[in-house]
Amino acid sequence: MINRIRLLLGLEAAVFIAAALIHFGVVMDGYNDQEAGTAESVLAIVLLAGLLTSLLRPDWTRRAGILVQGFALVGTFVGLTSSSPLAPHPFRHLHPRRHGGPARERSRRHGAHTRDVSGHVTLGN
Repeated sequence: MINRIRLLLGLEAAVFIAAALIHFGVVMDGYNDQEAGTAESVLAIVLLAGLLTSLLRPDWTRRAGILVQGFALVGTFVGLTSSSPLAPHPFRHLHPRRHGGPARERSRRHGAHTRDVSGHVTLGN
């Protein structure tokens, strides 16, 4: 059981590290989002701290795994509900962020956007 928890923590941390590298523009260009990359980095560090705790204190493995996975789950849920264009309106306005893929990034590079009073980015024609 301990090895399964450690494996899961390591895999989850690796996924968040990969996502952060994509959002920081290290792996590919066009999906740059500094806020998402920072959040994913924090979640990866927390998961790695849980893995390290498991290695140093094997009797704490289950508790550490539940704690850090719960933190990562809540962090992921908050990120999804606050940034997704599909999120219900009451959640979306809590944390407005720039969100988009390559087309939006190209528009940003060419200056074809404006920002309204609430900080939302609006693309021009």
